[in-house]
Amino acid sequence: MIWWIGGAVSIVHMNGRREVRNFVVRFRTMGLGECDAMLTCIKMRRMGEDVRCVLDEKDARTMAGRIGIGRVDLAGLLGELAPAGLVTARDAGGMAAALRR
Repeated sequence: MIWWIGGAVSIVHMNGRREVRNFVVRFRTMGLGECDAMLTCIKMRRMGEDVRCVLDEKDARTMAGRIGIGRVDLAGLLGELAPAGLVTARDAGGMAAALRR
């Protein structure tokens, strides 16, 4: 799992396979990656981190909202990366245009 924490990108390994699979059983319409991401968000929130989950699929974003997980889609993430200086506005615009296509 890749996280942007305090202006830095970090790789976080928080969930075991069994734990993720148990989460998948609760939310059968979502894949392993989506469940892993949401489970990590839940854990990080419990540790006091202000996090949001990047989820491409609308159904996954809806489910995350239902269980109280902050979420953003990939286009929304691009809109946050440019002002933070992690990508140029031009690159973010190009990537957003490619996503729309």
